[in-house]
Formats: sequence, C-alpha cells, structure tokens
Amino acid sequence: MDFFSRGKDYDYSFPKEELVSSFGRTCYALGIDLERQKNIHIDIEERDKKSPRAFTCAVKIPDEIYLNIMPTGGVSDYRSFFHEGGHAQHFANVSKKLPFEFKYLGDNAATEGYAFLFHYIFLSPEWLEDFLRIEDTSGVISYLLTTKFYMLRRYSGKMIYETKFHDGSPIEGKDEIYKDILSSATMFKYTPERYLSDLDEGFYVSSYLRAWLFESQLKQFFEEKYGPRWYADEKVGNLLKEMWYYGQKYDVDEILNQLGLGKLSIEPIINQFQKLRI
Repeated sequence: MDFFSRGKDYDYSFPKEELVSSFGRTCYALGIDLERQKNIHIDIEERDKKSPRAFTCAVKIPDEIYLNIMPTGGVSDYRSFFHEGGHAQHFANVSKKLPFEFKYLGDNAATEGYAFLFHYIFLSPEWLEDFLRIEDTSGVISYLLTTKFYMLRRYSGKMIYETKFHDGSPIEGKDEIYKDILSSATMFKYTPERYLSDLDEGFYVSSYLRAWLFESQLKQFFEEKYGPRWYADEKVGNLLKEMWYYGQKYDVDEILNQLGLGKLSIEPIINQFQKLRI
C-alpha cells in the first residue's frame, strides 16, 4: 500500500520547486498573504538528519507557528505540506484573547478538518489547472480519490479494532483481530505484528473520521455558494479566518450548525465520490 500511496507516476506534475509557492499562491487567492504572516515560520532548509516529513509545531498559538518540510517534490509531498499548511493557518489565525483551553485543546476534528480542506484541494480539477497547469486531470484525480477511499476504509477499520482493543478483555489474540479487521476493511494484507504500534492515542482515529466528514461538508458548502473556484474567493478566506479565530472553542457539529449546515453528515463525502466517478 505504501508504494501505491506514494503516487510516483504523477510526481512530474508536482515539482519540488513549486511546492511552497503553490501553497503561498493558494493562500493569497483566499486573501491571505503568507509572506506577511510573520508568526508562521517555514523551514525548508536541507540539512543532514533533518526529517523530510512535513509537520507543524504550534509553539505559541498564534504567535509562533513552525511549518517544517524538506521538499522532495511529488504528489505525496504536496499533500503532506498542504495538510500541515492548513494546520498552520488555523493556529496562526487564532485570537490571542482566547484562553489556553480553546487554543490548544478542544475538538481535534476541527483542526484536522481545516488541514484536510487544503490536503484535498488537489481533488479540484480547476485548482490543478490554475496552479500546476495540469491539463488532463482525470488520472491524478482518480488516483487521489482512490487513496482517500482507502484511508476512509482504513480508519473505519482502525476505529472498530481500537474499540475492541480497549474493551477490557485479555490482550491475547488481539494481534489476529487487528490483522483480520484491517485486511477486511482495506482489502490489503495486514500482518499482526503492528497491532500495538498502529494505535492512535486517545481514540484520535475518531477525530480523523469526523474531520473527513467536516471537510467534505465545508467543501460542498463552498462550492455551492462560491463556485468550483471557491479557493480563489476572498469571501471564503474571510469566512475561514473567522472560523479559525475561535481556535477549537467549538466542535465540528457546532461549527456546521453556525453555518446553517446542520450536523455532521456522510452524504457530502458520498456525493464527492459519485461526482468525481471513482
């Protein structure tokens, strides 16, 4: 699965040299000037032993946010960086006046949902054309949607497994339970050895699942109200900044309700798969 997720066949469309600039241009289209955000520190320096993996470190919200990557290029690199860039924008736009618990605690599905909004911007054929000049987007979108489908099935399987893991019964045999559930959910062969390492602390897996639904509802709302190029509308940027202002004070159901979208729903994500015809 790691080989498939890498998406090497599409790397030529995602050049290393345009990674950071494409994210900056996306932010700028939303009315957010990344170069003027002195509270976001982007580390792209190539150093020995530096981890190439993109990550965000919110040292002091919103004043000191670090966005780290050692660019290598390729679709996987872009997804990781844009995901972490979504986190960085969220944390960097939080109100200084909020108490600690609303800056650092709360519903993690909210910040993961904002990260996914940037992570899956590549599923917009218009974005691929506008920012990376990809004319035939069908292949890369089919690949990206397939990997998203895999991740949804994997994390659904993990949720089932982790519920069983923490059910209070003896640990013996749970390695086989892990193998069977994850193999069935993903249709890839899982081995039992990772039954302990492939656990998310505090059922964080549930935050990811809820974040996927949240992101899909937000994107559907933006597309319906602002069109397929919602990512280039400053009204969307202003709305996002207003949402980010409150950190994680509100859970995703409350945010959706404030937008008039009701509660979390699986329908928008189903609509996305049907629309793009995986």
